[in-house]
Amino acid sequence: MGEAEISPLVKILSDAIVSRVNRDFKQFNLTMQQMKILFFLIEREEAVVTQKEIQGYMKLTHTTVISILKAMEAKGFVKTGVLPEDKRVKTVCLTGPDEGIVKVLFRKKREIEDCLLRGFTQEERQNLEYYLEKMYQNIIEV
Repeated sequence: MGEAEISPLVKILSDAIVSRVNRDFKQFNLTMQQMKILFFLIEREEAVVTQKEIQGYMKLTHTTVISILKAMEAKGFVKTGVLPEDKRVKTVCLTGPDEGIVKVLFRKKREIEDCLLRGFTQEERQNLEYYLEKMYQNIIEV
Protein backbone atom coordinates (compact mmCIF):
# COMPACT_ATOMS: atom_id res chain seq x y z
CA MET A 1 0.00 0.00 0.00
CA GLY A 2 1.51 3.33 -1.04
CA GLU A 3 1.36 6.63 0.79
CA ALA A 4 -1.12 8.07 -1.72
CA GLU A 5 -3.70 5.45 -0.63
CA ILE A 6 -3.87 6.58 3.00
CA SER A 7 -6.09 9.67 2.68
CA PRO A 8 -8.87 7.89 0.73
CA LEU A 9 -8.87 5.13 3.37
CA VAL A 10 -9.12 7.71 6.15
CA LYS A 11 -12.06 9.34 4.35
CA ILE A 12 -13.80 5.99 3.79
CA LEU A 13 -13.32 5.08 7.46
CA SER A 14 -14.55 8.50 8.60
CA ASP A 15 -17.68 8.23 6.45
CA ALA A 16 -18.34 4.70 7.74
CA ILE A 17 -17.99 5.85 11.36
CA VAL A 18 -20.35 8.79 10.81
CA SER A 19 -22.87 6.52 9.10
CA ARG A 20 -22.73 3.95 11.92
CA VAL A 21 -22.99 6.57 14.67
CA ASN A 22 -25.87 8.36 12.95
CA ARG A 23 -27.68 5.02 12.52
CA ASP A 24 -27.05 3.84 16.09
CA PHE A 25 -28.02 7.15 17.67
CA LYS A 26 -30.99 7.89 15.40
CA GLN A 27 -33.40 6.57 18.06
CA PHE A 28 -32.19 9.39 20.32
CA ASN A 29 -32.61 11.98 17.54
CA LEU A 30 -28.87 12.75 17.69
CA THR A 31 -26.34 13.22 14.90
CA MET A 32 -22.67 12.41 15.41
CA GLN A 33 -21.76 16.08 15.92
CA GLN A 34 -24.58 16.52 18.45
CA MET A 35 -23.55 13.35 20.25
CA LYS A 36 -19.95 14.54 20.54
CA ILE A 37 -21.11 17.82 22.07
CA LEU A 38 -23.46 15.98 24.42
CA PHE A 39 -20.63 13.74 25.68
CA PHE A 40 -18.38 16.79 26.04
CA LEU A 41 -21.03 18.46 28.23
CA ILE A 42 -21.74 15.30 30.24
CA GLU A 43 -18.04 14.95 31.09
CA ARG A 44 -18.01 18.59 32.29
CA GLU A 45 -21.43 18.62 33.90
CA GLU A 46 -20.34 20.60 36.95
CA ALA A 47 -18.37 23.21 34.99
CA VAL A 48 -19.60 26.24 33.09
CA VAL A 49 -19.00 25.39 29.44
CA THR A 50 -18.73 28.12 26.86
CA GLN A 51 -19.58 27.99 23.19
CA LYS A 52 -15.94 28.86 22.46
CA GLU A 53 -14.76 25.78 24.40
CA ILE A 54 -17.08 23.62 22.30
CA GLN A 55 -15.70 25.23 19.13
CA GLY A 56 -12.16 24.38 20.23
CA TYR A 57 -13.05 20.82 21.17
CA MET A 58 -15.02 20.17 17.98
CA LYS A 59 -12.60 22.11 15.75
CA LEU A 60 -15.57 23.75 14.04
CA THR A 61 -16.41 27.31 13.07
CA HIS A 62 -18.47 29.62 15.24
CA THR A 63 -21.38 29.48 12.79
CA THR A 64 -21.41 25.68 12.61
CA VAL A 65 -21.40 25.33 16.40
CA ILE A 66 -24.26 27.81 16.72
CA SER A 67 -26.28 25.80 14.18
CA ILE A 68 -25.64 22.50 15.97
CA LEU A 69 -26.46 23.99 19.38
CA LYS A 70 -29.71 25.54 18.08
CA ALA A 71 -30.80 22.11 16.83
CA MET A 72 -29.85 20.50 20.15
CA GLU A 73 -31.72 23.20 22.06
CA ALA A 74 -34.82 22.68 19.90
CA LYS A 75 -34.64 18.95 20.71
CA GLY A 76 -34.37 19.72 24.43
CA PHE A 77 -30.84 18.41 25.00
CA VAL A 78 -29.15 21.71 25.90
CA LYS A 79 -29.89 25.21 27.07
CA THR A 80 -27.83 28.20 25.99
CA GLY A 81 -27.32 31.45 27.83
CA VAL A 82 -24.76 34.10 28.69
CA LEU A 83 -22.44 34.65 31.62
CA PRO A 84 -24.05 37.17 33.99
CA GLU A 85 -20.71 38.95 34.46
CA ASP A 86 -19.92 39.07 30.73
CA LYS A 87 -22.89 38.94 28.37
CA ARG A 88 -20.55 38.42 25.39
CA VAL A 89 -19.67 34.92 26.60
CA LYS A 90 -22.22 32.32 25.49
CA THR A 91 -22.71 29.33 27.80
CA VAL A 92 -24.12 25.88 27.13
CA CYS A 93 -25.49 23.43 29.67
CA LEU A 94 -27.36 20.15 29.66
CA THR A 95 -31.07 20.20 30.32
CA GLY A 96 -30.70 17.22 32.63
CA PRO A 97 -30.93 14.16 30.39
CA ASP A 98 -32.38 11.02 31.92
CA GLU A 99 -29.65 8.94 33.63
CA GLY A 100 -30.85 5.81 31.84
CA ILE A 101 -30.45 7.46 28.44
CA VAL A 102 -26.96 8.68 29.34
CA LYS A 103 -25.94 5.12 30.26
CA VAL A 104 -27.30 3.80 26.96
CA LEU A 105 -25.48 6.54 25.03
CA PHE A 106 -22.17 5.70 26.71
CA ARG A 107 -22.74 1.97 26.14
CA LYS A 108 -23.43 2.52 22.43
CA LYS A 109 -20.38 4.76 22.15
CA ARG A 110 -18.24 2.03 23.74
CA GLU A 111 -19.72 -0.62 21.40
CA ILE A 112 -18.74 1.42 18.34
CA GLU A 113 -15.25 1.99 19.72
CA ASP A 114 -14.87 -1.72 20.48
CA CYS A 115 -16.08 -2.60 16.99
CA LEU A 116 -13.51 -0.26 15.43
CA LEU A 117 -10.66 -1.70 17.46
CA ARG A 118 -11.67 -5.37 17.42
CA GLY A 119 -8.57 -7.54 17.09
CA PHE A 120 -6.13 -4.77 18.06
CA THR A 121 -3.70 -5.31 20.91
CA GLN A 122 -3.35 -2.57 23.52
CA GLU A 123 -0.01 -1.61 21.96
CA GLU A 124 -1.59 -1.40 18.50
CA ARG A 125 -4.36 0.81 19.90
CA GLN A 126 -1.81 3.15 21.45
CA ASN A 127 0.22 3.22 18.24
CA LEU A 128 -2.88 3.92 16.17
CA GLU A 129 -3.86 6.81 18.43
CA TYR A 130 -0.32 8.19 18.19
CA TYR A 131 -0.24 7.89 14.38
CA LEU A 132 -3.66 9.44 13.91
CA GLU A 133 -2.76 12.36 16.15
CA LYS A 134 0.53 12.78 14.28
CA MET A 135 -1.31 12.78 10.94
CA TYR A 136 -3.74 15.38 12.28
CA GLN A 137 -0.90 17.60 13.48
CA ASN A 138 0.83 17.22 10.11
CA ILE A 139 -2.23 18.30 8.17
CA ILE A 140 -3.11 21.32 10.33
CA GLU A 141 0.45 22.64 10.05
CA VAL A 142 0.14 22.97 6.27
